[in-house]
Amino acid sequence: MQPEIIIRSATIQDIDFIITCIIEAERAGTQISSYEKLFSVSENELRIVLKNILSEEITGCEMCCDNYFLAFDGNTPIGGVGAWIEGSGSQGSNTIRASMFSYFLGAEKWMSVQGNLKLVSQYE
Repeated sequence: MQPEIIIRSATIQDIDFIITCIIEAERAGTQISSYEKLFSVSENELRIVLKNILSEEITGCEMCCDNYFLAFDGNTPIGGVGAWIEGSGSQGSNTIRASMFSYFLGAEKWMSVQGNLKLVSQYE
């Protein structure tokens, strides 16, 4: 029997699964996400930061629950996709995302990212 897949808009109540979707997308098939590498945080620390960010419900980038559609097999979430209209607000998604990460990571952690960015730029 084929599973009955249901797709619906996500809500803030889906925040934990959306966090999993974001982390898995950032892993891109590897063991560690780009956010964990860039910010030198554990997966658990990243989950806390993402939960704080998503709880703000700021639109304009992938860090908003309302921007997701989720797929369910019965009551089990099995997939998700995020989408938004780039530039629909006064700032682009990169600026919004950077502002949220800098705020929720704190100034010290945010400033330490600069060293990681210099390492990355050496390979480009």
